[in-house]
Amino acid sequence: MTSNDRLVTRLRVRLQIIFAWEKIGPMNWTLSADEQTIVSLIAHLARERFAPRAADYDAENRFATESYADLREHRLLELTIPQEYGGRGLSSLAYSLAMREMAKGDASTA
Repeated sequence: MTSNDRLVTRLRVRLQIIFAWEKIGPMNWTLSADEQTIVSLIAHLARERFAPRAADYDAENRFATESYADLREHRLLELTIPQEYGGRGLSSLAYSLAMREMAKGDASTA
């Protein structure tokens, strides 16, 4: 294979990626009202409940059972499970933002 053949192959691959992207379309960067509420709830829990306990969990080398109880109480352990199966059905974007907010309070819980 000559250097020209390799160049043509690389260009074909890049063009295939570009055209596939055009078929998929741009990412939707907006959250629904429900997703915004969930992200806000997680930010509140992280600030008010997770963060104060995080140092104790680390010092005592123990699992964050109380934090997970809070997540279970608010149905936040099922964020990406589709709604038809009893989950919240969050988008990948909302899930990423929720985990970022959770990690601000306690990274080991996220």
